[in-house]
Amino acid sequence: MKGIPPTPTKLKLLMGNPGRRPLNDQEPQPLRSIPECPSRLTEEEREVWNVVSRKLYDMGVLTEVDDISL
Repeated sequence: MKGIPPTPTKLKLLMGNPGRRPLNDQEPQPLRSIPECPSRLTEEEREVWNVVSRKLYDMGVLTEVDDISL
């Protein structure tokens, strides 16, 4: 894909839609969720997982799609 990738709708909303173009109401909205902790992590890494995943969930950036990338 050439050129600048499209700006996500949520980011446009935060910036006040500077281009004044219509917003994409068909953009996928995955459900927010905290994926299960990977079994390969050590006990210390699991503690970090629990803290970081909760913070990302509270920020609204951790979704069900992120489970696939683990």
